[in-house]
Amino acid sequence: MNTGLGRFLSGSTLRRVDGWKRSLVERRQRRGLASLARPGLPAIAVKDARIAVIGLFCAQIGLSQAALLLAEELRSEGAQVALFDCCFETGQKARQLDPGIAALSEFDVTKFDVAVLHMNPPEFSTLVLHLAAQSRLPKILVGFFAWELSIAPAFWRSAVAAADAVWAPSGFVRDALAQSFPELAERVSIREHQVTFGAFEPSDPVQKRKARARLGLPDDAHVVLQSFSMRSTMARKNPLAAMAAFRLAFPEQDARARLVLRCLDHEVFEAGAEEMRQAAADDPRIDLRFEAPTEAGLSDYYAAADVYLSLHRSEGFGLNLAECLHLGLPVVATARSLTTSIAGHPLFHGVDSRLVPVVDPQHCYDRVPGAHWAEADVAEAAAILRRLAAPASGSPSSLRQTV
Repeated sequence: MNTGLGRFLSGSTLRRVDGWKRSLVERRQRRGLASLARPGLPAIAVKDARIAVIGLFCAQIGLSQAALLLAEELRSEGAQVALFDCCFETGQKARQLDPGIAALSEFDVTKFDVAVLHMNPPEFSTLVLHLAAQSRLPKILVGFFAWELSIAPAFWRSAVAAADAVWAPSGFVRDALAQSFPELAERVSIREHQVTFGAFEPSDPVQKRKARARLGLPDDAHVVLQSFSMRSTMARKNPLAAMAAFRLAFPEQDARARLVLRCLDHEVFEAGAEEMRQAAADDPRIDLRFEAPTEAGLSDYYAAADVYLSLHRSEGFGLNLAECLHLGLPVVATARSLTTSIAGHPLFHGVDSRLVPVVDPQHCYDRVPGAHWAEADVAEAAAILRRLAAPASGSPSSLRQTV
């Protein structure tokens, strides 16, 4: 139920008000960051460096998992790494801190050579201004940014300029930043997520049965999985296309087929969640799971699945895809914008697409003029799903491979 002024304004008016507020915040951030611009560094020495990785760890979103992977990667390269959470300072949804992660209030800048702010420019800008006001800016500041369109938002320029270096998880993101801000291109480099440092490990048939029992899924089901957060926007993750491909691949009489759609943070876009409910209402095989994010839960979903499906419109990296491939799970996904480590994997099945103008009801991606993203070929995805559901052995579970 709306309270206050929102009760008297139409949806379009509320969106205009939200856009005005956001633009005002961005203008203030640009002015504040202008005096904090840095000359840039061509390379950051990692070995033996004392590095603080500051991220949105408590938010339990893809960025937080990616920050954990980065920390382990830096440790493997000889760095001394400490983790700090900044959800409170950046106004993010948070939860209790995990062991080994400190609150940002405990960050002592004198104890570190480098600080990596693993978050995108809106939060990066907020945090840099916060640290500057407390005289806690590090000697070397690195931004780790991810983006899903070939054009970066214009207001990101001030954040790129305020970092000595910017790390991007893929060539797609690197190119988007370099082409959008060519005068800053030299400070942007690729540091791809290394999922081998993650917490997920391949499962065996016994673990698969146990995972299915915990999730209430039949032992003999052919399970197609997609997991995403509404914070990543429903338009970009495109679960409605996954439903369409599933229905086309498996006629209604195929009761063994299951599509499990795990959706986190549905409350941030309840209209989208309702659209999903309506789309799935007449097909009991489509299993919607609106949940709070927990790593243990995702482990069970990965273990229970036979195929991972993602007809996303764009990805800056595709962490779920990389994790599933690492686990030996076949992946059917839109091929555009993915890294070679994903698209070139033997278990990856790419789906062709066509470019279409960006339409995003959550207004995260439609603020970039002239931007396009991919519309996957649903019929092609359905054909691949049918093929994967009928392996030579006749057993869906045989699809999973050890890699």
